[in-house]
Amino acid sequence: MLGVDPHLVEPGEPLALEEYDQIRATAADYIETLGTAAPAVSAATAWPRGLKDEGRLYRGKSVAKCLQGLQHGDSQVRRAAASALSEKGPDAAPAVELLAAQLQNAEVRMPALRALEAIGQKAYAAVPAISRLCSHADRYVRMGASFTLGAIAVPWTAEDGTVPPNVLSPSQLTAVAESLRVPFRDDLHWVATPAGEALARMGPAAEPALVDAIELLDRPYNLYTWCSPGVVRKVIAAIGPKAGAAVPTLMQIATDKKGNAADEILALAAIGRPTGAAVATLETFAADDKNPRRGCAFYALVCIRGETKDLTNLVNVLKTSKAGRAELARYLDALGAEASRAADEARQMLRQDDLAQKSKEQLQSFLTKVAAGEGAVTLLP
Repeated sequence: MLGVDPHLVEPGEPLALEEYDQIRATAADYIETLGTAAPAVSAATAWPRGLKDEGRLYRGKSVAKCLQGLQHGDSQVRRAAASALSEKGPDAAPAVELLAAQLQNAEVRMPALRALEAIGQKAYAAVPAISRLCSHADRYVRMGASFTLGAIAVPWTAEDGTVPPNVLSPSQLTAVAESLRVPFRDDLHWVATPAGEALARMGPAAEPALVDAIELLDRPYNLYTWCSPGVVRKVIAAIGPKAGAAVPTLMQIATDKKGNAADEILALAAIGRPTGAAVATLETFAADDKNPRRGCAFYALVCIRGETKDLTNLVNVLKTSKAGRAELARYLDALGAEASRAADEARQMLRQDDLAQKSKEQLQSFLTKVAAGEGAVTLLP
């Protein structure tokens, strides 16, 4: 196990030579263990010479042949079969049981995790075995488990930009969310943040992790410690109206920041009507002309109570503030047809010569949604 963390070395205090040698040797061992990455390639793909290609032995062979490889007595053959399966994506689903069994083997564990990650939601049966790795002493094993659970939680976006349909039942999604709670609370940023991102992608199904997210709100930020604060707030926002228990803590943080707290305010906006107790404070933030997030406060008020005056105030800030127009235009775009009363003002703003390209794109997207009758979408921090 690595005795020194190179990311926590104090400035002006360089590593001793023996510590550097230890880091280099450990890194080499991990690289050897991880093998090559697993991009989606065809059997005819020409691989660069000189790189270790563990999947070569089974590339292009059937899943049935790979299943045989996973039962071979030589761990290197099993690694090759797992690496080849990782290139088949969801089509390798028949191998889930055998891949899960390989998670107990340190020599085959990492390529097996990559294969299960590539299979995605069809690898749900392996969740218990993967979850056990979330408490492993090796941080890289925990990180691999975190990414794999995330891929099982929500289908990855396809190359053409489409998102495959969810194949998990509500109870199965709840079970994955429960498993993600462990890496979400991990003390290592690289483990915790992927788990948080996965929970955020799950939306309301991430509710089991709400208690953890609320607790993490109070943790100080450190680049290599704990989950990214922005991701924690994103998880709460993704849970939506069921995250009402987070309102008091979010409001306290926003108040401590004197209203200059976009992530917290966006989370309150996503929670919506259960945030009613925060309206008075949000009105105070919005009334402060010097608050750079007053437009965000107006947006939150629109989401929480939906009064015409809140939308009017949001549009007025958009029209008079050049500094944050792209951000403000994003709020209109998120509201969609629910902010149709602002369509005429948006068209007028599009005629302005000094309007930045990003603001134009957001306003044009907003008008397109209004024309199509598309409703509001949750805007995450």
